[in-house]
Amino acid sequence: MRLFNRDGFIDRYTGLRLVVPPSLRVISSIIPEDFPFHSNWAKGKCHDSYWDLSATADHLFPVAAGGQDDESNLVSTSMAANIQKNSISMSDLGWNLHPEGDIHQWDGLSKFFVRQCNQDPRLLEHAYMKKWYKVLAEQI
Repeated sequence: MRLFNRDGFIDRYTGLRLVVPPSLRVISSIIPEDFPFHSNWAKGKCHDSYWDLSATADHLFPVAAGGQDDESNLVSTSMAANIQKNSISMSDLGWNLHPEGDIHQWDGLSKFFVRQCNQDPRLLEHAYMKKWYKVLAEQI
């Protein structure tokens, strides 16, 4: 969460806004036919937003190429951009790092997630959701 807060839920590779992963799960629980979820994010079985918008972390300088495995070498990105970058350096791709966002302007739907869990405690029956709730509720 420190990383996502630091980067303001912005994909540092594309500049797009990212969403905290459990918020997408909540949306899937509300409109499952239009926004399907698959536990393994299988293409064609889950909504593309899981790949395109879900916040994840990537090593800016690949560890395999000597990059550090610590927070100073991590950036927020989507799974799609993470896979596209793979172990290639930013310079080899011709990519520029986008600036950090402002967590006060975009929170990645963190407040939405906490609010939905407060309204429907059944969402917290899954350990994954409960874990995210604990982290996000503490910071809101």
